[in-house]
Amino acid sequence: MVEENTKTRIVHHASELMDEAGVDGFSLREVARRVGITPMAVYRHFADKDALIEELLVLGFGRLNEFLQPALESKDPAERLAATFRCYLRFATEAPNTYALVFERHLRADPQRPERKAVPAFRFVVDRVRESMDAGLLLVDDPEAVALDLWALTHGLVTLRRAGKLELEPAAFDAYFDGMVKRRLRQGS
Repeated sequence: MVEENTKTRIVHHASELMDEAGVDGFSLREVARRVGITPMAVYRHFADKDALIEELLVLGFGRLNEFLQPALESKDPAERLAATFRCYLRFATEAPNTYALVFERHLRADPQRPERKAVPAFRFVVDRVRESMDAGLLLVDDPEAVALDLWALTHGLVTLRRAGKLELEPAAFDAYFDGMVKRRLRQGS
């Protein structure tokens, strides 16, 4: 019981540190300090720093899925699809270090941990694309291919924004972003 409680506290404080400092500012020493244990005690629960970061990746994908859920509030398929990508943008904006961790760090191959993949988030996007196709808002095509196209386009815009390559004020970026989604939806009209 004490062991699991300590592991839970390590993950909690590690997650907070990741949110604050990102991968570059992340250290086991600081996690241990925040938990109130020695740095070596962290190794009783995680093989190394990468193993703890892997755990944070799982949590990061879970947070992405949580950010996507409000897109389901609308009954309109077009709005649900547009809201999905606004939620993705909100994740990148409100949790930038978690976003960077999730999309800029490679996962270790571990067949025992399939939940580490972004599959639930991608399935969420595929479902919104399929709904839009069924409603005649998008041309009927392979929903997975269209979802990947839209995700890649969205991810590219977010990456350009994060890198400072799109010199648009936040409101102008949001307007462009919404327009991008609407232009994609017109493909079915």
